[in-house]
Amino acid sequence: MLRIAVAAIAAACLAVPAVAAAEDNAHAVDHIACTDATVLTPPFAPPVCGEHGGVASVTCVSGATLTPPLDGKRCPATSDGGDEPAEPAEHGDEGDRGDGPRLKPAFLNRVWRIAGSADGFDAGVLSFTADHIVGLPHRFSNQDDALIDQDARVLVGTRTRVFDADHHLLTGDAATSALDAAEDVVVAAKLLPRDKWLDDEDGTPVPTLRAKKVLVKA
Repeated sequence: MLRIAVAAIAAACLAVPAVAAAEDNAHAVDHIACTDATVLTPPFAPPVCGEHGGVASVTCVSGATLTPPLDGKRCPATSDGGDEPAEPAEHGDEGDRGDGPRLKPAFLNRVWRIAGSADGFDAGVLSFTADHIVGLPHRFSNQDDALIDQDARVLVGTRTRVFDADHHLLTGDAATSALDAAEDVVVAAKLLPRDKWLDDEDGTPVPTLRAKKVLVKA
């Protein structure tokens, strides 16, 4: 099975000289997606993607997405002043053309931490209202208009990790009960393109997220 160590990826593409340095620099890498659907966020520890899958993609803080082969590819480093690099130019008709601000591919491809309130869980879907996106870069300042303070849905699958307020991992019925009773949550999730949004009770498409992690705060 393919095992890819942090050092190899750092040298080839991530612009992070070592694992320890990933905690000290400006976090040029936002997350790594593995071929087995695992999503890893900094700090990383070797092997990055375990023996059951290699690296599927690397998403940079800048919004750029790198895919294998990774040789010679690097995430742009953020500046010392904390300003993020300019967003790469977008070409063609990529992205989302629904009502409201055009959802950029770089925004849709990123796993965001989103704080909000929950209102019930049924058949793998959490009813959710987002309050804010944690650490939203300025260049995406209008991208959250489609989500914040809107009735939304969060897809919770078999690979979604659910934690209680003490960061204990919940599984099975305990996870289901916690999600159904949840009031305040933080989800790590991707916003799906508008053509994949679920409909509400009136048949109106509502923002839909695919969760990697859900923290039940209360």
